[in-house]
Amino acid sequence: MTVNPSKRYWLYIAAFIEIGIKSVILIFSTTNDYTTFEVIKWLNYFGESNVFRINSDESNNIIFNICGNDFTIQVDRQFIELSKIRAVWYRKGANWLGGQFKEVTINGHPRLASHLKKKIEKENHKLSEYIHYIIEQRIPVLGSAFKYDLNKLIILDIAKSVGLHTPEFYILNEKQSIRDLVKYGEQYVTK
Repeated sequence: MTVNPSKRYWLYIAAFIEIGIKSVILIFSTTNDYTTFEVIKWLNYFGESNVFRINSDESNNIIFNICGNDFTIQVDRQFIELSKIRAVWYRKGANWLGGQFKEVTINGHPRLASHLKKKIEKENHKLSEYIHYIIEQRIPVLGSAFKYDLNKLIILDIAKSVGLHTPEFYILNEKQSIRDLVKYGEQYVTK
């Protein structure tokens, strides 16, 4: 008996996902990001208890099951079905889903091993890119997997242009300008 790939996909999901699982908020971040901890605390405070976090600097065991433009991801023992993801926040980091292919070593053939390693890295990148593309097409997303190093000055300008209250800021590259600014006793945050 042959089972078509689509049916096999749904059989797989039915076997591993509890019926009636709540929707999940998925956060991509890094392990020690304090802001992510605080946001999760606030989400819990407001009744959002099903928040799942994937950190780019942790080596998670991730299993993908992709069928067309739908998928299930198993991160360690947690299953995440695309249709159950209610929102995604790309907070910090990159390559959250990477590193899923085994390292290739071929004794006595370093050039071949190097070539295969590059091919695997490229495939890994393309797979991760596809999954994030599907997420960004189908789910409300804050941030982007593809633009993770945003220019905060541009973000402040956009925020101000849509009416959000933003802090006043100065960009100075001369000591005298800084002295002139702080001589009035105001307090500033510097970076």
